Amino acid sequence: MSLDAPAVQRLRLDYVKGEPLRFVSHLDMLRLWERACRRARLPIAHTQGFNPRPRIALACPLPTGVTSRAEKVDLFLTARLEPGEVMRRLHAVLPLGVEIFAVAEVALTEPALMSLSATVDYQAAVEWPGSAADLDAHLRAFLAQETVVRERERKGRDAHYDLRPLVERLWVVGQHEGRYVLGMRLKSGPQGTGRPDEVLKALGLWESARGVERTAIIFAP
Repeated sequence: MSLDAPAVQRLRLDYVKGEPLRFVSHLDMLRLWERACRRARLPIAHTQGFNPRPRIALACPLPTGVTSRAEKVDLFLTARLEPGEVMRRLHAVLPLGVEIFAVAEVALTEPALMSLSATVDYQAAVEWPGSAADLDAHLRAFLAQETVVRERERKGRDAHYDLRPLVERLWVVGQHEGRYVLGMRLKSGPQGTGRPDEVLKALGLWESARGVERTAIIFAP
């Protein structure tokens, strides 16, 4: 297969990133998909230039340590294949912890996944000494704040930023195994990305949080 061959098809895969891959980084997930596509003998298109790379694109980066039932990856192919055939080939070579549940064709001209603004839903099980109503009041007090200044390391230096505009919604989902399940809807895009761990830290719930999971990616129209 020539690395210069143009892409003629773009497939978007929806998949689960489960517990066995919880600590696999965004970059390592990209490498995982490159290896899987190579082993599945998929005709992946490559970028142009001195160092051609497989044209495989992930959606909003998933924080390390978080699982997901709503991941997306785009594959650009130099020859057309049926979505079901692509799913079959990849399932034969993917490691434990990745499960594809949908494959659909997407127009080649659509914007790159990483360039799209989106809201992203997460859930986490947390310990809370009071009632669900008390926890709901705690969440509403957070949302009532105009600014929530946090610190994040960037390029080896600590930088301050306002977390509040990145949090769209917080709610109590329910209870599970003696813990409250907290829902978070956070913004993600070129203007900034809300991280579930930062929200939980700002709420004072990070130390007790378990099973942080991404549940949905909702792209802006």
